[in-house]
Amino acid sequence: MVGQCPHCRPEWQDCLDHLQPGNILVVNDLSRLGRNTADGANIVKAVADRHVGLRSLTEMWLDTTTSHGLLVFHFFSATAEYERNRLRERTMADIAKAIEVSEATVVRELARQRKGSAGPPRLALRVTVNPALQN
Repeated sequence: MVGQCPHCRPEWQDCLDHLQPGNILVVNDLSRLGRNTADGANIVKAVADRHVGLRSLTEMWLDTTTSHGLLVFHFFSATAEYERNRLRERTMADIAKAIEVSEATVVRELARQRKGSAGPPRLALRVTVNPALQN
């Protein structure tokens, strides 16, 4: 069930079915609770609707049984999602720049090797996917 929303998994439904009012659901790490702020909020709501608290072993501040703990949970959840999105944006920008630079380098190298050369340039032979042409 990889890639499925955490609260859609049968195991999650089994967990909810076993919770009783007044229980505390303990998670190892907040980052494993949901894929984004909406997932986390849905999970916290599902737990709270059963009058169950949520605590984390890693984030000792996480305690949804208090209004302060619930506020802190939502703040950190939104901040974590923001950081993931920023990391994704920076990664995609870096990949695009690397492709741009590498394409320009390949074009320059091919042009340099073509001057007075017959046959495929050495660079083309190095980067080919055809095993028969590789060194």
